[in-house]
Amino acid sequence: MVNMTEDAKWHWAEGNKYALEAAKAILLVNGAAAVATLTFIGNLKLQPTPGLVWSMVIFAVAALASALLFIFAYFAQLYYGNANIRWAWRWHSCTYILLIVIAVLFISGIALAAHGFFNLPHANPCDFS
Repeated sequence: MVNMTEDAKWHWAEGNKYALEAAKAILLVNGAAAVATLTFIGNLKLQPTPGLVWSMVIFAVAALASALLFIFAYFAQLYYGNANIRWAWRWHSCTYILLIVIAVLFISGIALAAHGFFNLPHANPCDFS
């Protein structure tokens, strides 16, 4: 890597800390969304709509992709640390592409969940059986 000033090194380290926390949040949010959807489907006395089922699957896939995000970022930092800029940029680019894919998956999961919730058959609210 290029010779960095102490100030630049500090900002690089702080930026990495924020990126790590953001990746943790992405994993947590997608995992929680999958669990919440699964819990709702499990407690539903009606047949769940395909939108709800698919939203749970999409949230679970996004959570798995979030775990892969840590691996991609690790390899990017490994190659940056070893001054192998060519491979570092490849892993860096893959990390950003995966981040965009995860965002698209999350938004798709939200849209499918909303569609599924709005298309649930209406039940009698006084029916406690």
